[in-house]
Amino acid sequence: MQNLTLPGSHNVRPSSFLQPSAQVAAEFTDPGTQRNQLRQQMRQHAQLIEGAPAQSGGRLSNLFAGNRNRTIGDALEHAREFYDGRFDEATNADLMGMHSTQVARNDPEVRAGLTRKASFLTIARQAEDVGKLLQPDALGRMPRLDGDTRSALEAALHTIKFNAEDVQLAAAKNAVDGARALPLALDHARFRTFLGNREAVLESVVNACRTPSTAAARLQPLLQQFSEDYLRQNNRLPTGMRLDETLGPGLRAGEMARPITVMFGNGDGTQDKIFESDRNQDMAAIMLNQNVLTGSLDNYKSRLARFTHLEPAKQRAALVMQILVGALVSTEESIVGGLRSVVHAPTAAAQQQALATRAEVDYAGVLAIGDSCDSGSGGTSQRAAVMKPISQLRDRARAYEARHNEPVVRDTSLRNWISGPRFADDVRATLNPATRLRLAQTDTTAQLLAASRAFR
Repeated sequence: MQNLTLPGSHNVRPSSFLQPSAQVAAEFTDPGTQRNQLRQQMRQHAQLIEGAPAQSGGRLSNLFAGNRNRTIGDALEHAREFYDGRFDEATNADLMGMHSTQVARNDPEVRAGLTRKASFLTIARQAEDVGKLLQPDALGRMPRLDGDTRSALEAALHTIKFNAEDVQLAAAKNAVDGARALPLALDHARFRTFLGNREAVLESVVNACRTPSTAAARLQPLLQQFSEDYLRQNNRLPTGMRLDETLGPGLRAGEMARPITVMFGNGDGTQDKIFESDRNQDMAAIMLNQNVLTGSLDNYKSRLARFTHLEPAKQRAALVMQILVGALVSTEESIVGGLRSVVHAPTAAAQQQALATRAEVDYAGVLAIGDSCDSGSGGTSQRAAVMKPISQLRDRARAYEARHNEPVVRDTSLRNWISGPRFADDVRATLNPATRLRLAQTDTTAQLLAASRAFR
């Protein structure tokens, strides 16, 4: 079988809108241009897939025999179909063979899922193919892959990687084009200026991180003011709101909550957000996990890739600022899509943008079409269940290399992706559409921070 990998590696990243230069970040490259570059790479891979053995009866030719070879044939066929659907901008309904009259018979929630541009459903079968092609034996050992199996595995993984990149670029392009809210952190020229005017704040954040025992108390007012200033730039600072219930520390029932509150606390992940809105008032809160200040920096290697040469206090400060900006991006989207913003939108176009933003932030998948991303009462979502082989991929790749003294994939771009800092974020973007704009700014925010005086 023909090797299905491209020579060299490709580096179009959904969040690398700014390309590095010798001194400071270079000029902004718009996401539409980057998406076109990505599509060109996809076309090259599609042509290689088309050069594989011809189909017969909906599967590859009878060169394949037995269960293993049928799995290889299915994987290549699914990769072919991915590229066909991607270039046609297929919807979920298109993938399911449903006509518009059939779509119209469903309730609004299902219709919303069916009429979305297909993304997760275009790679669901390939995720399952990866699980079959890279399956441990009965003793839990990773068997050696032959050339045909490895080619099919790489073809499947390329589609999953391309999809993750494409959906993040598509989200950023829609924001830049005005189809949904454009957060300040993705408006790169303005965000660069915003950070440049706050060099003293960034240096104060670094200084606060030099003394861990007092860092949270010293950081809180700095991050509070930074967040208020950030939201004012796009006239998106909430009104503040009298609370009907207690939502957390400093957010007690009957009290007037600030427009935005930033605090440190304990919880899952790196941060948590609260947003409340009615017709006339709204409020937001961001809680950063105390572990961001006290946990090992080794736990955040992907976020600190640009800062490893710096002293620990500067690394810690860079981590805090990246997590805060990510939370602000999500908060900004929630504000734009909130009830007050929708009701009081100044124009019909602004109201449509607010509604479109809300639709993206609130989309939790549709159980009926197999792409739910909301696990509900502690269960596993459909997306998480299907993506399990990809979530396990890094561990299985390490086990394979340890046993056979060779990488599980030969393609350089795939090897770098699996072991690199973007892999976990790409899996997250596939599992949860609401994270895509937040993830789309991670590289550029890190780049702009690294170029500032505070982090030199």
